[in-house]
Amino acid sequence: MSSQIDSREIFINMMCIEKGIVPFLGVNTNHVSETLFNMNEHDRRVAVRKFRKILKKAIRHEAATWHSTDSCQYIDRIKKLRLNAGLGDNPMGSSSKKLSIRARTLRRTLVARYLADASTKLNN
Repeated sequence: MSSQIDSREIFINMMCIEKGIVPFLGVNTNHVSETLFNMNEHDRRVAVRKFRKILKKAIRHEAATWHSTDSCQYIDRIKKLRLNAGLGDNPMGSSSKKLSIRARTLRRTLVARYLADASTKLNN
């Protein structure tokens, strides 16, 4: 990981703070877990719930970039992205197992892309 953080990463991290979630781009991989660990229980729960909510919006947004929202492919894409992001049909809940590096990377990528696209739409 580069020690330099670019303006896009700074902007997305500012949006994260604005949305009430822990900034996650251009930082140490342990930054998010350390920050959440240092929060009180209520604030941690709120931040995690906000991130999951934005993640779900990001998954729908990503699926909509590939398929029409009224198609079967759109629904299939959402199911696949949810499963790959660790939000699949786990009877014990999504937090009962540790996320894989692949799932964490996908979550970061989807949310970053969603926040960047959302900000672009606001500026146009």
